[in-house]
Amino acid sequence: MIARTFAIFLLLLVSVLASCNDIDGDDVILEKSRMTGQAAAKHLENETATKTFTRKELYALLKTTPVQTNEFSYRWDLADGHLLTGFVFYSTLQLNVITSYEIQSDSFEGQGGPLHELGELTTYYYKQPQPDKVAEMLANASRYGILENPAQAGPFYSFLAQVYKQHPDRVEEWIKQGQNLPESDRAIMYRALWWSGTAQAQRLIANPDFTSNKTDRALLTKMQAENPPDILSLPVQSPSQVDQLWGAFLGSGDRRYVERIIALIGTTEVTDDNSVLVSQVSEWSLASNIRQHELVRKICEEVAENADSPQQSRLKKLLEESPDKVDVSEQQEQ
Repeated sequence: MIARTFAIFLLLLVSVLASCNDIDGDDVILEKSRMTGQAAAKHLENETATKTFTRKELYALLKTTPVQTNEFSYRWDLADGHLLTGFVFYSTLQLNVITSYEIQSDSFEGQGGPLHELGELTTYYYKQPQPDKVAEMLANASRYGILENPAQAGPFYSFLAQVYKQHPDRVEEWIKQGQNLPESDRAIMYRALWWSGTAQAQRLIANPDFTSNKTDRALLTKMQAENPPDILSLPVQSPSQVDQLWGAFLGSGDRRYVERIIALIGTTEVTDDNSVLVSQVSEWSLASNIRQHELVRKICEEVAENADSPQQSRLKKLLEESPDKVDVSEQQEQ
């Protein structure tokens, strides 16, 4: 499920999108836009970097209607190619907000948008740490509803906990920058702080002056009374815990999280349907990430060479079926 663990689950943010019929105006133009890919990219890069950019605004810019390719994206035909856009639908505002885009044309080929950038940052953070963007990452995760969905929030705060652990001197700064987030999203931020388990995190959680918000203070007091979980030693009983392990790996590059996932496949201790699902998801996610991350491939190759490993035959099969050493982040750097 996790060819790009974060990139995939960050895109699946909502289940309802507006139809194409809500674009105003009687002068609907069905032919290609006169705008080229290069020109469209320039507008998108400028607009999505400074404000919310909606599908209606893109219609006004391109002067052509989109074709809905699936419930999460639309295709716009350009003068020299096409533009694919991903959206989040806010029912309270009745608008489609552009979160990611891909342009394929003679003049421009590339991707962008805040959600796309967030996916790239999280997916390759362990290779290219960017602590100066942590506050922005948290703000965008909140903005696009990632922290509201437990299936998405779990891997994200697991990822964030590893980042907090690596930069204890900046944690207080990041937490203060997140004080304007909604209450439920602040709770995710505090959970990441708690999960990091550092001495600095413990001091902040115990400090009564750390926050004046009564709800936040009550949550921190509860956390103070309990030890943070060690996801490496916890029994893995659901696919969501597999995602949390991947989140921790992406935030740290620590091979132990991959090895923990490897240990979940091909076991003879499966006793119920949920355990079967955990085993299948673990194997599936490894196959995807072998293609995506050279480090994951290397770890799997090393474990597969261990004659005592009960996962040996399954890992060798996964490695044989996966393309050799495909690492998208390295391709993007070239």
